[in-house]
Amino acid sequence: MKKKVFGLLFLVFVLGSLLVLQIAYAGHALQSIAVDFYAVKKIIIDNVDKTPRDKKPFVYNGTTYVPLRYVAEAFGKEVKWDGTTGTIYIGGTPDQVRTSEIYDDFSQPLSRNWDVSKQIGNWSIDPNNGAYGSGYESFLPLHEKYLIPENYTIECEICSSTYDGLIRGAGIFLKGKRDFRQRYFIKFSYWRSEISSSDDHHLYLPIEEGKFHKVKIVVNDKTVDIYLDGKFVFSDIIPDEDIQGNVLGLVSDGKGGYIKNFRIVM
Repeated sequence: MKKKVFGLLFLVFVLGSLLVLQIAYAGHALQSIAVDFYAVKKIIIDNVDKTPRDKKPFVYNGTTYVPLRYVAEAFGKEVKWDGTTGTIYIGGTPDQVRTSEIYDDFSQPLSRNWDVSKQIGNWSIDPNNGAYGSGYESFLPLHEKYLIPENYTIECEICSSTYDGLIRGAGIFLKGKRDFRQRYFIKFSYWRSEISSSDDHHLYLPIEEGKFHKVKIVVNDKTVDIYLDGKFVFSDIIPDEDIQGNVLGLVSDGKGGYIKNFRIVM
């Protein structure tokens, strides 16, 4: 009796470990294969646990398979699917612009360089002061036609002032997903500046109300060096959990938190 029970439990374990999948090949023919969902317990990338929670890796014929999007985003690459050609693009598409510099003095419509369809808050241009968002922490991503490398330098002018009794700030976000659920941004305010991420920093910088200050941000892999009016003020390391995807853009707390003469050199 014990042998029968043991044999039954062993059979249940095998069936639970080796699940049958149907794989489509050219011509849309389907073939059933047995895969092992229990062999891979964790995936560690650069000493950080990046094990996917929702889509488990599996092993088939000695090869481990993981979702393509998971792998690409774990290394900071965007994934795009072109259903008309059946093509997967990782990190860039043929229609993306490769350039060494992007400059915007905000004399042209925002849609020229920025993805206004993905904005949070309503962004506008003040002819005298540059771009600003309508609400607290409004976000405006750079147009996805631009292919942004891992290392680049941003220069711009930023103004922080009081509007409607509230202190307004503005700045740049450097990393994150396009839905902004994960983001890493640097915002300048004359009350206090901040680096917002999974480990926020508050910086007390010599920023004057109503004055435009020259800001320079140098991004080198995970290291961010910040300069204010030509002087080095702070260095930071982007936490691993905040670097999924490579999205760059503007952040503003509303009218009074202005950004002008934006330039990125790659």
